[in-house]
Amino acid sequence: MGAGSVFLALRFGAQDEFLSLFCGSCVLAAGSIVETSYLLAYHDELTTLPSRRAFHDALLRLEAPYSIAMVDIDHFKRCNDTYGHDTGDQVLRMVASRLARVSGGGQAYRCGGEEFAILFSGKRTG
Repeated sequence: MGAGSVFLALRFGAQDEFLSLFCGSCVLAAGSIVETSYLLAYHDELTTLPSRRAFHDALLRLEAPYSIAMVDIDHFKRCNDTYGHDTGDQVLRMVASRLARVSGGGQAYRCGGEEFAILFSGKRTG
């Protein structure tokens, strides 16, 4: 609704309807902003894995016993430099999809760049 429409609605007695519509729109917009902010903060857009922030939050809630596996793609920069970033993104998505299906109850996270972590709550190493 443009500024002119708002003025006309208020000028000709549609204040109650306008106020209800406006407040409802504000609530919907605020909810959408909160949801989008959460998704951006806690999920990696490229791989769809939980992000580093989600990993750190999980660590704060963690109780012993637990195990963490760290995964780093060796020479990933060389892959990007040789084949391009689109191919590098495909590699990251492929690795992430495999890590997301890890057995043993682990949860995979993308911690940054080509670094991933898998958190096994309730599991000991060895």
